[in-house]
Amino acid sequence: MKNALLPLLAILLLAGCQKEAAAPEAAASGQAAEFRAGKGKIDVCHYSEDDDSWHLIRISVNAWPAHAAHGDVRLDDQDHDGFVPYNECGLGNMGDCDDGEASINPDAEEACDDGIDNNCDGLTDGEDTDACPPPLEIGDNHAGGIIIYLADPPIDLNGDGTPDQGLVAATEDQATEAPWGCSGQLINGADDRAVGAGAQNTADILAECGEGGIAAELAAGYRGGGYSDWFLPSADELNLMMENLAGSFDYRTDYWNSTEIDDNYAYMQNTYLYLFEDYLVGLKSNSKRVRAVRAF
Repeated sequence: MKNALLPLLAILLLAGCQKEAAAPEAAASGQAAEFRAGKGKIDVCHYSEDDDSWHLIRISVNAWPAHAAHGDVRLDDQDHDGFVPYNECGLGNMGDCDDGEASINPDAEEACDDGIDNNCDGLTDGEDTDACPPPLEIGDNHAGGIIIYLADPPIDLNGDGTPDQGLVAATEDQATEAPWGCSGQLINGADDRAVGAGAQNTADILAECGEGGIAAELAAGYRGGGYSDWFLPSADELNLMMENLAGSFDYRTDYWNSTEIDDNYAYMQNTYLYLFEDYLVGLKSNSKRVRAVRAF
């Protein structure tokens, strides 16, 4: 008996699709209509074979499966996110690509690792490079310079109290000849070699050394990329620069870093010898090249 009723039910749904009364059209094409879903009625953008055109009609919810079968579009915003799917009637705030999930709509933020087109722009995750830019890599041009270090997880690399993603080196030297400065004077605090120490070393040098034209002053005064927070790298930061930007330096040239040894000597590095030595040592009065870094 139940099986005998199924064909009859299909006929009734089809009849509902064909004979449902038309709803009032929107005031003008492209304007939002006040769509309704309640009391068993919903608004639908319906294709009429009679005149080969699309019309806004109001149907019973029970009749919807038959309408859906031939491409009609529901306009009652099922997920209540303020958007309806694209429709040939040109009605409503269109663009919803999943009207059953409120978190998916043209105003949503694209998540970059869920396999879903969250913002309905036709692109998913890594394909959507505007919303999900490719991950940063060593050697990328970024934040005013060239990336020489990436922190995972982010850590404070310039002493401002906020986590940083990494370090970039300036794209050019700030000097080809400059002394470390203050030969014969011990700079309190400027002796840290670690990654993340360069900014504080530089601040300590500038606070205690009144000599002009020194490496720390030239690095801190750099304004490359529109940034003003450059500093002279620590010994380990300079080694990272040498390692990751090896091809961009002149062969066998010496660079100062901000790590002091004593009142007469500071660490330095050579663009060739860094491959064989952890650190090199130079007299503070000697002239070396200067290349600044900054945290981002």
